Parts: sequence; structure tokens; C-alpha cells
Amino acid sequence: MNVDFMNPKIPSKHEDNHDISKRELEFVTFCIEILREAREITSKEAYCLLVDHSSIMHDFLIPNYEILHSQSREYILEEIEKLLEEVSRC
Repeated sequence: MNVDFMNPKIPSKHEDNHDISKRELEFVTFCIEILREAREITSKEAYCLLVDHSSIMHDFLIPNYEILHSQSREYILEEIEKLLEEVSRC
């Protein structure tokens, strides 16, 4: 699957119709990069895991930004990995 990083599938609004902030987008980028680094994959592959193979970005990372952004990188990665494991079991 081709991912166009110039036009990512990141919604401009939350489900409750408020705009996604620049900080939330920066946080999502951070999450992509820590997953990329941990799994030794490309950023494109990490993005696909969070968006195309699961709904982790839209259903977990963005809605929980206020809670997650103050957590450690290790904690965030652990939560992402748990969710990816759950998705792979389905």
C-alpha cells in the first residue's frame, strides 16, 4: 500500500468535531518514530501499523493525547505494542 506522507489520512477534526491541534499531530509523529525505532522498521511501515492495520492513531493516540503526552516514551511504546498485539490476535 502506498502512503502519501504529504496527504496523510489524519483527520482534521476529532469525532466530537474539534480541530486536531499541532501538538497532537507532533505527538502522533513522535509515536510513529518511537515505534519505528523500536521495531527497526521504516516510518512508513510504522504509520501503516498505526493507521492502516489498526485504528490506534485515530481511536487511541489522538483521543488520549492529554493523558499520554506527559508519559514516558517507554510507557507510550508499551501501550502501542499492547494494542498492536491485540489487533494481531483478531
